[in-house]
Amino acid sequence: MNDLAQIFQLAEHDSRVVAIGTEGSRNDPSVVADAWSDLDVTVFVREALDAEAWSHWVCALGDPVIWQHLLNRDLFGKSSAIWDTYLVRYAGTKRIDWKF
Repeated sequence: MNDLAQIFQLAEHDSRVVAIGTEGSRNDPSVVADAWSDLDVTVFVREALDAEAWSHWVCALGDPVIWQHLLNRDLFGKSSAIWDTYLVRYAGTKRIDWKF
């Protein structure tokens, strides 16, 4: 099962999830993905996730080697909520940028 299929499977079993979105070059069929292509995923949730919840999502796709956590304010305009962003590097060249 590929990473995106695993993400959809996780979403199906999490009642907080409203929708999943993907962004970036992996959405463009004319771009050939290489070993360094990352996956950009937005998980739209009903409520903010606590540390246990987001780490469940992040760790379900492998063991993170390192991650950076960013709090993004006004990402979609002044009225938008604070978005938690996790830039995650897994073993090898796999990288997923998560937004919750």
